[in-house]
Amino acid sequence: KKAMEDEITMIEKNNTWELVDRPFDKPIIGVKWIYKTKLNLDGSVQKNKAWLVAKGYSQKPGIDFNETFAPVARLDTLKKALYGLKQAPRAWYEEINSYFIKTGFYRSPSEATLYTKMSTSGILIVSLYVDDIIYTGSSKEMMAAFKNDMMRQYEMTDLGLLHHFLGLGVLQIDTCIFLYQKKYAKTLLDKFGLKDCKSVATPLAVNEKLSKVDGSELADETLYRQMVGSLLYLTATRPDIMFA
Repeated sequence: KKAMEDEITMIEKNNTWELVDRPFDKPIIGVKWIYKTKLNLDGSVQKNKAWLVAKGYSQKPGIDFNETFAPVARLDTLKKALYGLKQAPRAWYEEINSYFIKTGFYRSPSEATLYTKMSTSGILIVSLYVDDIIYTGSSKEMMAAFKNDMMRQYEMTDLGLLHHFLGLGVLQIDTCIFLYQKKYAKTLLDKFGLKDCKSVATPLAVNEKLSKVDGSELADETLYRQMVGSLLYLTATRPDIMFA
């Protein structure tokens, strides 16, 4: 309940919408709640989150979204993009990109969500993933100034030193940074029914006897694609399994 109250408070604070009379000749885009429990690396609950999102799948191209769309009166006129709308990610990216460029950042020509800022103090590197921002640099002063500036400009929460990101665990020590996907790997074993399997040095079944027709059913192509796709993501921290 508190997570929902916090979300409503944030929406109202940002003036995301304003109430208007409902037009009878226009379709209404509904909203719904999305819930998620964020966990710590040890599996304990970090916090509960709730998002009020628009049912963007009900929007129609050329009517509800595109660059030439003329706004019409609605029950709730959106003044800022709401989660779930087709144009919401683009609107947020355009906003944050404009702000970064205005404040002296350089956007990478090969990675549109990677920004750098140079000064006599050092370098600051910022990476975006939707509304998650991770940053590092050679100057503690630049990093502190960036954090304070972002928290003044936008309503943000400082989560401290990076511990996990996009399913990757991050372990930082004085001399190096380790990336790992232990939790993700265990999730894959559970998902594909391999939790109790025995580990081997090679994935090849050494005692398997092949024949032209073995009478067994064909493999599930969808399941096979899911397994391969999942393992490809695991290669982010274990590139060696590409050659297993």
